[in-house]
Amino acid sequence: MTQLLAIIAHPKTDKLSTSIKLYQNFIGSYQESHPNDTIIEHNVSDEPHLPFDETALSIYNKKASGITFTRHERAINSVRQSYVDEFVESDKYVFVNPMYNFFLPAEMKSYLDLVMQIPDTFEYDDQAKLQGNLHSKKALHLQSSGDRFHGANAGNMKDLDLGDKYLKTVFNIMGVSDFQSVFVEGMDFDPEHAQEILNLGYKKVQNLARVF
Repeated sequence: MTQLLAIIAHPKTDKLSTSIKLYQNFIGSYQESHPNDTIIEHNVSDEPHLPFDETALSIYNKKASGITFTRHERAINSVRQSYVDEFVESDKYVFVNPMYNFFLPAEMKSYLDLVMQIPDTFEYDDQAKLQGNLHSKKALHLQSSGDRFHGANAGNMKDLDLGDKYLKTVFNIMGVSDFQSVFVEGMDFDPEHAQEILNLGYKKVQNLARVF
């Protein structure tokens, strides 16, 4: 059975965010077209955080050296590994976020630090070259931003979307070359056409969902 893993980075608020609405349009269409697929969702802005802190570093070093974990480290490692296993077992990935300061939200970066683990998702071959282990999978990035960073009207902003570039790069490192992005952007600078911009984004993800 195909498994889709959605990683959302946006705190829950009374006002539904643009990126969440974009995802809802995507996932509604996806469920209609793929009724038998398993869908797992994590909002990393609200779930317990597992940062790469002193404990995580100790676990990493002890794994490499074959040293026994403490009881606390065993508990933390079990939770961390469950996220890694879930990521490896998934067939499709959807990452959903607003742009924060030209990059991804910190919680999404922290999640990527968690799942980019040797040898689960990537490793180095005998010649010390990077080798991804997640082949035949696909990824989609859904992002909203107030300014324009893509398309003919982006101007000198086109190189400043560091988050999408980073996400595409890390997926490529992990062996996922089928990577697509959908952006809804420019609403803050063109409020008269904001709804039109949103509707075009909704239509695009609805169509994409049927073949994703």
